[in-house]
Amino acid sequence: MPILRTIKKQGCYVSLNTNGVYLAAHAEDLLECGVDKIIVSLDGPPETHDAVRGPSFEALEAGIRKIQELKRERGLPLPQLRLQCVISHLNLDRLHDTVEAAKQLGCGEIRFQHPIFTYSKDACVISKGLKDTLSRFDMSRPSKQWIDVTGDAVQDVIMQLVAAADKEVKIAFEPDVASRDVVGYYDDAEYPFPDLCLSPWRRMDVSPFGEMGPCQGVYLGQFPAVEPDACWNSPEFRSLRRQMIDGGLFGFCNRCCHREYRAPRMLGLGIS
Repeated sequence: MPILRTIKKQGCYVSLNTNGVYLAAHAEDLLECGVDKIIVSLDGPPETHDAVRGPSFEALEAGIRKIQELKRERGLPLPQLRLQCVISHLNLDRLHDTVEAAKQLGCGEIRFQHPIFTYSKDACVISKGLKDTLSRFDMSRPSKQWIDVTGDAVQDVIMQLVAAADKEVKIAFEPDVASRDVVGYYDDAEYPFPDLCLSPWRRMDVSPFGEMGPCQGVYLGQFPAVEPDACWNSPEFRSLRRQMIDGGLFGFCNRCCHREYRAPRMLGLGIS
């Protein structure tokens, strides 16, 4: 809560991701400090969610109800509530029921997230300039060990979800993969998505330890020794952007949630 209050005092927009287990206990404080959005992880209807995450559906439901109750009592439009569901072999056949669970919880929006993964060690070959930065992270674990779904199966379910969508619950998917490209996303490491990502021109990650960089795990500056604007415009940050323009994406970008999976929609950056 002190971190959230500090951020809000700077006039910033605050979105909070949570599994919802302690949401009810902190509901009063979250409304008091002015959090703008709360994203609650939901992996299916009650029995499926609890099978994936352990017994926690009851707690997240209580938290969501508490937030909604306080908003009504105080006539507040915020925080906005959104549900987030990661697609996996554990819940693929229950995604329709997940939408129904969102409706029962009174949440008007749910996003289904495609897993973020790499295929093999070959897909994780990175430039020499970044190897030291990433040396403490295991970027080569083949996620096929746990992502046991096919693109065809996921595409079929997505088409059914979209066809059955109603006005009560808004459905979206992230990363923003076109439905025609879903099979390629899951089944083909070399699928020809645009070889560009605008994330290093749009955002900067800051770790809990003050490390700053373009992506989670890729850090190019340390706060407070380096100020954020100095890191943003540093030779290292500029060099990474230039490498992406000249040479395309790195191996670890293969299925990152911030990668562009359609033609980039942000213009005016001098990028062709």
